[in-house]
Amino acid sequence: MIKAKNLLLAIVLLVTLTSCANDFQSTSERHEQNQTAENITLPPDTTENADKSTPVGLSAEDFIVEDENTFIELGGNYETLKTSEEIVEARYLDEKRAYDTYVYTNFIISTEPVNNTIWFINLVTFELKTSRGISIGDSISDVFEKYGFVDGDSSELYVYHYDGKKMTFYVDKDGKVSNIIFEIV
Repeated sequence: MIKAKNLLLAIVLLVTLTSCANDFQSTSERHEQNQTAENITLPPDTTENADKSTPVGLSAEDFIVEDENTFIELGGNYETLKTSEEIVEARYLDEKRAYDTYVYTNFIISTEPVNNTIWFINLVTFELKTSRGISIGDSISDVFEKYGFVDGDSSELYVYHYDGKKMTFYVDKDGKVSNIIFEIV
């Protein structure tokens, strides 16, 4: 009697595990199909020159925006920010923390008011570029060429992560970068 129960239990367990494995495979296949469909929604020329490998290794320098008039470092102190632009200052309070937001002509930043750490940078015009030369208006294939290929959450959003930081490229329906955001996560 005990052997029969153990045999029956083993059969039920085997059937359950087989079913789970099939469900996992189906889910994986659906995920791959969705990723392919997402990339197909981009205009045809956006991925043909892209390196379809893993992302190119990021470093701390990838989270610095710099030109002759501007220096902004994600995670840096607001006092080290250099710019010739004028600001409009606004203070916001969200449920988790208070932060200060500074709106400039070419970018927006947010800081922790206690220690002045820059935790958010939003590039809003083509005037400023990432450390690898990408700016608003560049194609997603330019991004893939400089940073490597990543699957986006959709055909409009591509995220690169490094050491508690992320860089997000928003892409319009024509496959052009419409917004670049750096943030501490």
